[in-house]
Amino acid sequence: MRRQSSTVISARTLPCLLSHGSPQAGGVEDERSPSGSPKAVRRQAPTPESPFSSGSTHSALGGLIKTKEEARFFIYYVRHLSPWVDICDTRSHFATEVPRRALHEPLLAYALIACASRQLSFISSIGNFDPALYYSRALSLLISKLSGPVEDLDENILAALILLRTYEEITGRLGSMSVRDAMTVEQDPSDDTATHLSGVTQLLNSVSNYMGKGGLGEAASWIVLRQDMYFSMTRSHPLRTRLECYKASSCFTDDSPESIVNRIVLICAKIQAHAFGPAGRATVQQWDQLRAEAEAWYESRPWDFRPMWVEDGDVFPKAWLSQSVQVMGYQQYYLSLMLLAIFDPRLWEPGFESFRQRRTTEEIVHENIRLIMGLAISNPSGMTNKFIASHALQACGTYLTDPEEQKEALKFLDEVETQCGWRTKPVVDKLLAAWSMR
Repeated sequence: MRRQSSTVISARTLPCLLSHGSPQAGGVEDERSPSGSPKAVRRQAPTPESPFSSGSTHSALGGLIKTKEEARFFIYYVRHLSPWVDICDTRSHFATEVPRRALHEPLLAYALIACASRQLSFISSIGNFDPALYYSRALSLLISKLSGPVEDLDENILAALILLRTYEEITGRLGSMSVRDAMTVEQDPSDDTATHLSGVTQLLNSVSNYMGKGGLGEAASWIVLRQDMYFSMTRSHPLRTRLECYKASSCFTDDSPESIVNRIVLICAKIQAHAFGPAGRATVQQWDQLRAEAEAWYESRPWDFRPMWVEDGDVFPKAWLSQSVQVMGYQQYYLSLMLLAIFDPRLWEPGFESFRQRRTTEEIVHENIRLIMGLAISNPSGMTNKFIASHALQACGTYLTDPEEQKEALKFLDEVETQCGWRTKPVVDKLLAAWSMR
């Protein structure tokens, strides 16, 4: 095996990935491979050497990973971040297939390293490494690809869009903007908020239907939906994703835990589509049908979805489950019940009965957000479960009226930011302001 060429680049200069295909500092020049693609090589001929030899400091893989920092963030993504997005994917495509493709696909490589380095920068030191450089380069490539022919859009672009969306969620931009701001920003790709989510749904809704075909395309489609649901619920914004295409998903013919949870995700999405949709309020009959679907999911869950242990807990109820994906399933179910209660069309009917029902609604929302919080706290290894609880607090945390519950919720949000690098301060500020007015 021949030693791959490499260049030691100062942390103060542009990362090596950003200079791919252009003249390099430190004795590196641009050449062309037999296929015509650019590659960076040293002027002196490489010497035969094992990649594991003493003193060898380079990537043995070749491809786009050139520096130790890039390799570090690449591995960090695979080990620590990919489980966040792969939680409902039995084959873990974002831990396996996406990294494999990223070694030779610049857009995926930039997006992956930007996402990993940004998240790690919030919980640890990364020196002078600047994630924004990788993000900017990925964004430039993305805009170029999205402006091209529709037939050129593929699942690599879909995966990159998801990674960039995760980067943006990590930075916490959504928490500090209004829905109107987000809608305005969509027209300015340099500023983002919902820009890439809009691009994802454009890709999903205008290209071939990935549902039922498996692979990275179908797995990514479910992640798109969950990201869309997060934005919709926390901003009271209509869903952009077409839900009818999910009916062909393999999750309806598979009994894996991930498929079972995807079913309740889709039910919750349908409820959100009615709650925040532009067509007006749902009818009582439509609402009762959605409620029946949610209850049918709960009643049909397999025996091994039952908690291993349940107790009241000091503040929030505790329930131990064996898998994070099961926790997510229950959280989506309780979110569904919350939304069904808040947006029940009966609340808008004139008369004293609807007034009395509003009190019942508050009790339902309060109980279900307690369950969502309890699941996240008592199953601390599931990072995605923490994010769902954070989203629920952002949307409905004002229903927590007990001082001890409020204190525990603030502690939880602080831990999410400290441990996960997820910006929760805007949520904390919003809750403190709302609670102070009660």
